[in-house]
Amino acid sequence: MDRKIIEARFINEDRSLVQVKYKVDDKIEVDNISIKQKKFQDLIKEYTLAQIHLDTKNWIAQENKAHKTHIEQIAEDQGFIKKNDNPYIELFQLLTPKAVPDKAVLFKIKLDAMEFLKSEPKEVKAKIRKAKTVREIIMIILVVT
Repeated sequence: MDRKIIEARFINEDRSLVQVKYKVDDKIEVDNISIKQKKFQDLIKEYTLAQIHLDTKNWIAQENKAHKTHIEQIAEDQGFIKKNDNPYIELFQLLTPKAVPDKAVLFKIKLDAMEFLKSEPKEVKAKIRKAKTVREIIMIILVVT
C-alpha cells in the first residue's frame, strides 16, 4: 500500500488540527490530526510545518476566490449587477443625444468627472453639476482638457 501526502492544511482558527489528504493507490483518504498527537510528529517528519502553512494559505485563497465567484453569480442572477462583455456599447448608448441615465448613474458619473477635474475652476464644476446627460459631461471635459 503506497501512501503519499497530497495536501496538509490547518482546519481550525487556532491551528491545532490538521487535515491531511493522502493518495492511497487510486483513492483519496483524509485524516484529521491534532497537533498533540504522535501522528502529527510523524507527519512533520515527512511534510514540513512550512508546507502545511503554505497549503493552508493556498486553500484559503482558493476558497475566497470560489466564494467571491459564487457571490458575484448570485448578485448577477438577482439583478444586482450585470455582466457587461462589451462596455463600449453601454458607453455609446449613454452618449446618444437623448440618453438620460437613471439619477444614480448620472450622479456617480458627475462625481467621477468632478474628481477628474478637481483642479479646474468652480465654473467648470458648476457646469458639470447642471449637466443633464452624460454627453454634456463628456463635452465639458473635452473642452477643458
